[in-house]
Amino acid sequence: MIVSKFLHSENLDSLLEGTFLFKRFDQFHDQPPPIGDWFEGRTSIDIPDYAYRTSHGPTPLGPGWVFGPGATGSSIKNITILYEADLCWISCFSVGVANDMSSQMLFKEPSNYDAAANLMDIERIARLIWGKGRLPSKRPVRSAFTDLQFGRVIYSTSVSQTVTPIGAAYTPPNPFQKARFFEFQKEYRLVLQPKKTKFDKLPSTMLVTCPLTKKLINPVIRSGEFIAE
Repeated sequence: MIVSKFLHSENLDSLLEGTFLFKRFDQFHDQPPPIGDWFEGRTSIDIPDYAYRTSHGPTPLGPGWVFGPGATGSSIKNITILYEADLCWISCFSVGVANDMSSQMLFKEPSNYDAAANLMDIERIARLIWGKGRLPSKRPVRSAFTDLQFGRVIYSTSVSQTVTPIGAAYTPPNPFQKARFFEFQKEYRLVLQPKKTKFDKLPSTMLVTCPLTKKLINPVIRSGEFIAE
């Protein structure tokens, strides 16, 4: 599959040499849209009104909740439960060639990207990153991560839901799911899942390098100008 990568011109040559930016997804929570997304890796559950009754003594209401002796029940109103996925590191692209995506991604606030490249086989590149990729420490990617997943982002409204009662079905957080507001980006992602023992030692933003041939990546735009073939 062909995908495009939009970035700043000063970073284009690094990309062409096989350097990919990965960010821990909570780094997007406080950035302004359309780059930032407060729901990145999160599912929000709104509970407008919920009452629970019991006559069987101490009874669990949910994780960390329990009724003491003599209690007959409880009620909850107007609260939001936020489920958060395990933190992972992502690298983002757009499905399709840069020419087709330039009107959506070029010179747009707040990123103001002025360069782009086409990656001609993103699945092969993903396998190269996993098999031969190196962290900033020069250690293999495999030394700090359990696996690398890749695929299209799914756009839906289910990142925010209203359910009653507690325990009703909900969509768990998914690093390949975003709100429909971001659908214009046609995003494709590489997702690195960290090993638990390595998590605290990994920087929130990192550059991962892997060997690429010129057949796998083509520069298309630099300093806002299309590059002649």
